[in-house]
Amino acid sequence: MPVNSKNNIKKNTSKPTDEKVVAEQNNCIQLDDVKVTEEAPNDRIKKLEDQISQLTEIMKMMMGSQNKEEPVTKEDSVTEVDEEMEYAEPNPNKQIRIVSLCYGSLNLSTEPFGKGRLLSFSKYGESKMVLYSTLIDIVNNNRKFAEQGLFYILDKDAVYYLGLSEFYKNIIPIDSVDKIFNYSTKEIESMLSNINDSQKQSIAHTIADKMYAGIDFDLNKVSIIDKCCGTDIIGMVREMKEMNESLKRNK
Repeated sequence: MPVNSKNNIKKNTSKPTDEKVVAEQNNCIQLDDVKVTEEAPNDRIKKLEDQISQLTEIMKMMMGSQNKEEPVTKEDSVTEVDEEMEYAEPNPNKQIRIVSLCYGSLNLSTEPFGKGRLLSFSKYGESKMVLYSTLIDIVNNNRKFAEQGLFYILDKDAVYYLGLSEFYKNIIPIDSVDKIFNYSTKEIESMLSNINDSQKQSIAHTIADKMYAGIDFDLNKVSIIDKCCGTDIIGMVREMKEMNESLKRNK
């Protein structure tokens, strides 16, 4: 019996078998594997977060760049010159757009009696580019036309330095004229109340031309425009039709 007990003790204190060592090693490998699979998602999440952060910064930079570029491509629309703004006189070689607000043809010369350079517009709404240095001569030689708004300068700085700021407060720009029927009757009355007779006639004739071409307008607003401008737009359209019929008969 004692011998058997010693033998049992020897068995219990003996070194681990190769199978146990392999098993323990396998366990370690499995633990390591589990550890790796637990860390991998965190790594992927961190990488995704970094990528999202980088994309966000890129988008911010792109949006900032677009906002800076907009004023460069945007053309001035001079509805009213703000006296509190700071203006910079345009470079003499700067190209400036001017638009005819005259019904019919309009000729602008740089010198008296039609001499010098002649700038001709054949119809209402036609626009041309001109150097600021040339525009100075045109305005000086056609001051009354400039003040009455028979032609319209699409540059706030030029308007200011040419001394037209006060006059432009009572001139309706072409984009507002083209959209006049989008305004309410009260807004139309307010727009037309302070403009000069030359522009009133141009607006009325332009509307008559469009109606003669088949464009339908709100007749109540047409009546308001007639009242403000002292015109008869429907009568103008009738005369155009009668003239056209007369020309057909005489052919």
